[in-house]
Amino acid sequence: MMGEGPEVSVREGETVAMRSFAGSGVLVSSTTERASQQQRMRLNIASNSGFTIETDNPDVAAHTFVRVVSRGLNAQNAAHDTSPASGFVFQQIQRTAVRPGTPLSQALELEITWTGSVRPALKIRATGS
Repeated sequence: MMGEGPEVSVREGETVAMRSFAGSGVLVSSTTERASQQQRMRLNIASNSGFTIETDNPDVAAHTFVRVVSRGLNAQNAAHDTSPASGFVFQQIQRTAVRPGTPLSQALELEITWTGSVRPALKIRATGS
């Protein structure tokens, strides 16, 4: 899955239309692994602005967790704490790129895990910061 634009939905089987927008991010890849009750997926995200990973449902946010697995050679991690009540499950407060390079070298690899059998409907939204 690849996506570009101010907002990218992360849903199973969804194709994402390519849209250009100043400060947009690039969603590079996605994999999903199923393991008993805890589900997981990994995303590589390179963004020219800060971004959030969010859901419309605070209950889903309370059972969804994001951790930075790795970062590219030209990437920076500037994550900010979030609360489930906000609907945010992850917030990067500035762009991922710290130096010029390919999108993958400027990407953060994130692992998103959740409990239960239903994959959460998440959005990655550029914040413009």
